[in-house]
Amino acid sequence: MGKEATVIIPTTKDRGPLLEYSVGSVLNQTVTNIEIFIIGDGVYEKTRNTIYRLMDKDKRIMFFDNPKNTRRGEEYRHKALQEAKGKIIFYLCDRDIMLPKYIENIINKKGSYNFFLSTFFTIKKDKSVIYSIIENEHLNNITGPDKHFSYRTNFLLKRSRRIKLSSISHTLELYNSLPNGWRTTPEDQGTDLYMAAQILNSPNCKLLLNITPPSFLYFQRGRHPGWPVEKRLPELKSWYVFIQSKYVFIKLYILYFKWILKCAKKLLLTKILLKGEN
Repeated sequence: MGKEATVIIPTTKDRGPLLEYSVGSVLNQTVTNIEIFIIGDGVYEKTRNTIYRLMDKDKRIMFFDNPKNTRRGEEYRHKALQEAKGKIIFYLCDRDIMLPKYIENIINKKGSYNFFLSTFFTIKKDKSVIYSIIENEHLNNITGPDKHFSYRTNFLLKRSRRIKLSSISHTLELYNSLPNGWRTTPEDQGTDLYMAAQILNSPNCKLLLNITPPSFLYFQRGRHPGWPVEKRLPELKSWYVFIQSKYVFIKLYILYFKWILKCAKKLLLTKILLKGEN
């Protein structure tokens, strides 16, 4: 039986506690005819037990248990996708959180497109919220100057970001047309960018860029692997509860505009100080 979507969630080592919230945010999607593939890349026993417990609670979850790969287990993602039944493939980092209508939003805007890069909210350490988009210039660098972008957005004081795993989605049909799919990434390149470049350079790719409204909450705490799990966990848990509250998008935008106001105040103060020095 076909599914509306397949969601790929790669995980590794001791990150099991985070899955309660990242996987939980997928289970809470407004579109329910989905399957969730948790791709293990050398998970520890406690993480494995957490995954089994989640599977017992919801039969939409499948677990692909693999030994630790040399990089991020990219080949494991490719192997799992051979079993995918979803029309659209989504990805979620195990420390990010999907907003409730992410899958529904992509389905509604799909049209004739087959590759989608979504806007998102970046959550800073001080709990401030930044509205983030994929930078057009960055895409030009990996696809060539003649690549056509079918959808663009510009916002006051926007913060540009590179492609994130959780911002990527594409049709299964497009993936199956690629020459390679997920494969081990060269040491000098980023995993997600390496895959995105392959898709963007495909003659079959029809890109819909910077889809709104924002689709997930993005957490980055230093360079990989960043914060330890025990430090990430309280933060992820609090935001997971937050996104289930009423009027969550209004609340997120209020936090975003507070960040804009804070930036504007800093700019104004800087100008005043510079003027004083002159």
